Amino acid sequence: MKKLLFISSLLALGFMSGCSQADQNKTTKTDAAVASQIGVIDSNATSVKYETEDKKEFILTTKDNFASATLLDAEGNSYALKESPAGSGMLLKGENGVSVHTKGDEGIIELSKERSFNVKEVK
Repeated sequence: MKKLLFISSLLALGFMSGCSQADQNKTTKTDAAVASQIGVIDSNATSVKYETEDKKEFILTTKDNFASATLLDAEGNSYALKESPAGSGMLLKGENGVSVHTKGDEGIIELSKERSFNVKEVK
């Protein structure tokens, strides 16, 4: 009985001591890998890459958690966007009818009334 009490005490002490430094380093490396996949440019800018079914790419970059953003299309054109109210998801609008409306990893990018693209986030 004393051995069982001693072993359970050691196990409890082991659980209460938390993660080792090696485990914490693994978490930090994993977080850095995830950040590079979603396109963190620097500590203040984040980019999200979207792609159409025919592989046309768009990159949405923000420095203020999508209160404003810049959309870059495949031709190298850049559009300034600002957050707008949306029923669901995130809606960013710019001048001349340019908008990005996303929900989850899917969205619609409109460059004009005639040019609209269904997109999916590239992870």
